[in-house]
Amino acid sequence: YISDAKLEELYRNCRIAVVPLRYGAGVKGKIIEASYYQIPIVTTPIGAEGISLDENSMIVEQDASKIGNIICALYEDMQKLKLLSDRSEILIRNHYMIEEAEKIINLDFNY
Repeated sequence: YISDAKLEELYRNCRIAVVPLRYGAGVKGKIIEASYYQIPIVTTPIGAEGISLDENSMIVEQDASKIGNIICALYEDMQKLKLLSDRSEILIRNHYMIEEAEKIINLDFNY
């Protein structure tokens, strides 16, 4: 366990979030959290499961050796890191802000 403040500090000081999930269900909270902090993400298809890919906000790859190569290349590619960071902000704005939740709730009650 680490505090929210420590976790935020870690997010503010890292360049890439690597989430190589092999199993799980639904939306992955740590991926959404990293997106909220605009940290570029490299994950597996299971990690991306339940999350919009329309914004191209993360790199999704299954093969372990390819993931390693992607991470190494991405780490020094400041332009690509910035692009993924900006797209993460768009993902959060499009799907995870209170206004979006309200729209979904209102749709459910307006038969």
